[in-house]
Amino acid sequence: MKYLFGLLLLLFSAANHAEVITCDQLAALRSDNPGADWRDKLTANFFGKSLFSYTMEELNVIKSQLKKCEQVASSDKNLMQYMASEQMLDSLMEIDKREINRQADSLTQESAQREADARRKEMLSGKTKISNIKDAIIYTQVKKSVYDIMKQPLLSPDKGLYAGSITIDGQDAKYIRGKIEFTFGRQQYLYYVYLKTTKKTINFNSESMRLGAEIAVIGHYISNANYKTLSGETKMAPVIECEYIGNTN
Repeated sequence: MKYLFGLLLLLFSAANHAEVITCDQLAALRSDNPGADWRDKLTANFFGKSLFSYTMEELNVIKSQLKKCEQVASSDKNLMQYMASEQMLDSLMEIDKREINRQADSLTQESAQREADARRKEMLSGKTKISNIKDAIIYTQVKKSVYDIMKQPLLSPDKGLYAGSITIDGQDAKYIRGKIEFTFGRQQYLYYVYLKTTKKTINFNSESMRLGAEIAVIGHYISNANYKTLSGETKMAPVIECEYIGNTN
């Protein structure tokens, strides 16, 4: 009920603005000084408050009024003034939208981070088990991407912890071979990584380990391995000793 009352009050306020704002006043939003900074134009006082203080609903009402003014413009000059004012309002509304989205994203990220911190604390204490690859990412706090070292392997592997999603491409006596493949424009890109599993490797979804399956891995970059391309060229790929393997979804 409180929300409904606030919404009705807001719409009533916006409607009042539409009634009192004249076409001349809307045209005056445009500065006569072409060198003036557009931010100064937007923050100029308009009906006793900064344009930045108007809500999105009120700005939409003002824009609607501008459209009406454009339709009844008495001259090309008036029309240009209205259009210039409308462009400024569009810029302001875009700023508002970006800020609203930024704040929403920030709140979502903060909430997700708090949940992750709480879950990691439970896993560290043993109260909660690491049950999937998402838990493993939270638990290990891995930051580095497997994709980066697939593109450019280090000459001296750093033993660091890496994570990423790859497609199973093959297997030999020592390693599982994974790949990332994509096309950009006319160019096709193909990168490989070799996965070493041990008795300590935790595989959350062993039944999904098949050729062509997409899996997520977390592990240490321990060495490099050479392989030959179809054209006979020798290339190098990183070797990851896996701590965790799981589905990507």
